[in-house]
Amino acid sequence: MMLSTRKHFSVGRGLAKSAQVTVGRVEHLGVEGPPPEPQIYLSDHPLLNFSDNDREVIEAARRGVRETEIGLGWQGRVHFVVKIEGLEVDGIDANAACLAAGEATKNLIERGSDS
Repeated sequence: MMLSTRKHFSVGRGLAKSAQVTVGRVEHLGVEGPPPEPQIYLSDHPLLNFSDNDREVIEAARRGVRETEIGLGWQGRVHFVVKIEGLEVDGIDANAACLAAGEATKNLIERGSDS
């Protein structure tokens, strides 16, 4: 499995908006597959139960992957969100997760085409 991690950080109205997202792509069918749900970590602590806000962040990251695949005309194997990370004090911003996931997907596509 190929992986790429990207972070997005911005400040708006004095509040930090950040997310770090790891995106994966399976290179060999039958060997490994995408996880059913991505892992979410706040300050290196995994979340075991997802809130509505956490689900919004997951969907935003998935949207970033899909939009990047479409925008770049990707025809290969599907990319998927593996892990989303943020700071417990600031939480994870959905827009930042979308942007970070898009950049991670773009990096995977630029690193190599589907084999």
